[in-house]
Amino acid sequence: MNHEIEVPWPRVLGAFPFTLANGTVIAKGGARISYFDIDKTSRRVVDGGLAIARMYDRSGNVVTNPSQLELGGLDRMCSASLYEPQSFGAGRGLVNRIYLTGEETATSFGHPHGGTFWALDTASGDFWALPDLGRGSWENAALIDTGNTSQIALLLGDDAEARPLYLMSARRTHLLRRISSNATA
Repeated sequence: MNHEIEVPWPRVLGAFPFTLANGTVIAKGGARISYFDIDKTSRRVVDGGLAIARMYDRSGNVVTNPSQLELGGLDRMCSASLYEPQSFGAGRGLVNRIYLTGEETATSFGHPHGGTFWALDTASGDFWALPDLGRGSWENAALIDTGNTSQIALLLGDDAEARPLYLMSARRTHLLRRISSNATA
């Protein structure tokens, strides 16, 4: 679940810091992704916490310093979509369970370039920047069935005024090498 958390008044407004698995502290930007484990029988939350364990920047490097992220943190995460492996049948769709989300930000919000799209592998906690999807004020992405096992397609929504929908189509290995350790051709 995406959310934004600021330090409450009367303290100085800013984000609650969070720590990655490698010890890197991200203290800027209020956008976060949390997980909740819910017992289906009792319908009670039995666990929860930060869903991000490791972050990979736009160059594919493990984030070891907040300076690798624009503005030193995550900015204005908007809606998101969770996709199960092989959503469209055997070998079609994504290989792993992936949570896609984008930063809905732009220069009008003080961001230098516009937001990045991100992919979270829910099993590993690996959170990958997807620079090949470009920059935008990203609302969401819809995974589209290409009808074959060698390609995936995403329909991207940019919430900036008068922006079109964007269609990205790629060979599975091109996108999945960044977000899946077991991608196949």
